[in-house]
Amino acid sequence: MSNQTLPLVQRSLREAMRTPEALLPTLFIPLFFLVVNVGQVARIFPSGETPFLEGQNYAAFQLPSSILLAASFGSAALFLVEEIEGGYFDKLRATPVSRTSLMLGRLGAEAVKGIALTAVMVLIGMIFGVRVASGPVGFVLLLLLNASWGVVYSGFMQLIAMKSRSAAATNSGSLVFFP
Repeated sequence: MSNQTLPLVQRSLREAMRTPEALLPTLFIPLFFLVVNVGQVARIFPSGETPFLEGQNYAAFQLPSSILLAASFGSAALFLVEEIEGGYFDKLRATPVSRTSLMLGRLGAEAVKGIALTAVMVLIGMIFGVRVASGPVGFVLLLLLNASWGVVYSGFMQLIAMKSRSAAATNSGSLVFFP
């Protein structure tokens, strides 16, 4: 199955790179909230006087939520709905590729994008004074955990896309996580 999944992961990554308008909000919106929240709320919670920050600045407190938000903006389900509505997914199902590989291909691409987004977000967080206290091992674990969350979230959204076969219903599915 992995020999079928890897080309589909590569296909999904190429598709994502061809549509930067789908990728840019994934990075821009979490960064916007990071900058705005750090810029405004950091004044309320100075790092030296706030017990829950334990020596870190407010950016270190805010960065994890921005990272999770970035992972939750996966586009796998929307690309899947486009293929379903356009009839291309039926053509893919007619090929000798397993149906599991068809789903895992998109999820694998979301994992790769999740790792890249997390790395970029942490690097930008370092500009605000964030440090990874757990060192390189903690950084790698952060990359893997966030990629895992992105895969789980995208898998849930793909489930909605497969059942509804509708872009509107797929978009509405995010309300389960973000009321």
